[in-house]
Amino acid sequence: MKKLLLISSITLLSHQINAQCLPAINNSSLTTLQNTVCVGQSSTISIGASLPGVQYYLRDNATNTVVTGPLNGTGSPLSFNTGTLSTTQTFHVYGQTLPGGNVALDFDGNDDEIYTNTYSSATNSLTLEAWIYPRATVYKRIISNYKGTTFGGQFSMDTYNATNNGRGLRFFVISATSATHSVTIANVLTLNTWNHVAGTFDNGVMKLYVNGIAVATSTAAFTSLPANSNEITIGEDPSIVVSEFFDGKMDDIRIWNTARTATEISTNMSNCLVGNEVGLKNYWKFFENSGNKVLDIVTNAVGTMASAMLPSTAWTSGNVNWYCNM
Repeated sequence: MKKLLLISSITLLSHQINAQCLPAINNSSLTTLQNTVCVGQSSTISIGASLPGVQYYLRDNATNTVVTGPLNGTGSPLSFNTGTLSTTQTFHVYGQTLPGGNVALDFDGNDDEIYTNTYSSATNSLTLEAWIYPRATVYKRIISNYKGTTFGGQFSMDTYNATNNGRGLRFFVISATSATHSVTIANVLTLNTWNHVAGTFDNGVMKLYVNGIAVATSTAAFTSLPANSNEITIGEDPSIVVSEFFDGKMDDIRIWNTARTATEISTNMSNCLVGNEVGLKNYWKFFENSGNKVLDIVTNAVGTMASAMLPSTAWTSGNVNWYCNM
């Protein structure tokens, strides 16, 4: 029986339409299930890691023609079948981020949330930002690492106020000594339309902004926040004590380890960011438009939708075009 040698290239080619604005596609080693196969057989070539929002192709190295693909990145390894082989071939995997889009995620208010696999660090300055399209007439979580106890370093931003009509806004934090402080205001959100919300903590001074305008302020008795190991969660708390699943759409969520000023918030809230801005700690553009994974383009950490959050209904039209034409 005649045999042939199958060789896989060890370099993942990177391609970006705009390297400054799209998630970096790093070179990666490939592995081959069988380097030597008989004529008429096939083999499997795998890449050790992939990114959500990136499509991957197995290509013939000599001609750059596509053998199979695209496969959507998931944050996990991907495998490609070479198809039937009759001669010695080399292959490479090509990753491509597709051009711009204006997409968001729709949370159904029942069981939809995203576990981001990122955590808060010690800081005396913090900013949470998001575009939200609230539908609920009672309060709901926007972004949180709160697990129902007064453990230091926890925070949450939600639509709570004592009026509890879904139109309030609240930002609370918990100090190293388990002291909780919040800033809240009623009737600042408009239901069934896009609102930009932001909460800042600046050495104890806390502020809320809606559509770039400061709407509330309060001063805590503490000036810093400790690190916390609870995973940051979008659309609910990481542990469900009371059901507060967000009901509505969300887009372009940002966490900063600086306290953004009113000018910085209002000037940039509708702009696509690159991901390397000073102080930007986490940034979920929600650009993937498919699958159940979302990418933090600052850290390349991959978040996962809860099992009940169906990608077929969750992806929807957004409010910020994630593609920066720079």
